[in-house]
Amino acid sequence: MSSENLIQKPMKNTNYEIHPKIMSLTHRYTIKEKNGSRKYKVQSDPFLLGGTTILKDINGRCLWKIRKSRFSYLNKLKIASVDTNGTEHPIATMQEKFKFITKNFAINSTTYGNYIMKSLNASGDSFALWEEDGTMVAIILTKLSSIAIVHKVEVFGSDNDMNEEYHTFILALIVIFIRS
Repeated sequence: MSSENLIQKPMKNTNYEIHPKIMSLTHRYTIKEKNGSRKYKVQSDPFLLGGTTILKDINGRCLWKIRKSRFSYLNKLKIASVDTNGTEHPIATMQEKFKFITKNFAINSTTYGNYIMKSLNASGDSFALWEEDGTMVAIILTKLSSIAIVHKVEVFGSDNDMNEEYHTFILALIVIFIRS
């Protein structure tokens, strides 16, 4: 085996910022790339009513729909990808796990595998997403400024050729965690 085959190109991390809309009756977010360009929009109904969260590309095309089960003490969510015809395809479930101080979610996906998302501290201003085997997929840090809250997201081991659908799946999970 030649040494060329042993050399792998280095994987870059991808950075995003999630900006909540400040004066909105519903939960709305804009997701930007590190360079500041808008990439995705998120709109959601109040979860208290069993609401729906929708992640769209910047042109308004629906990519993901997340629905909360009604009348559940701990959050139970169903996540579906949406194709170009508007057809929903169930991809994963997200279940909040009871913890005394920190938030915890278990994510089970037939397409992307199983994950755990949990707060890294009691204040909930930082949290991480791990694959079931313990590999960290993303870390999220909340920054407070005098004007707004910004959630800084770093998705590990990704590169420009990575499947964009996977990134939007990860971002949808993160938005749900922020909202809950």
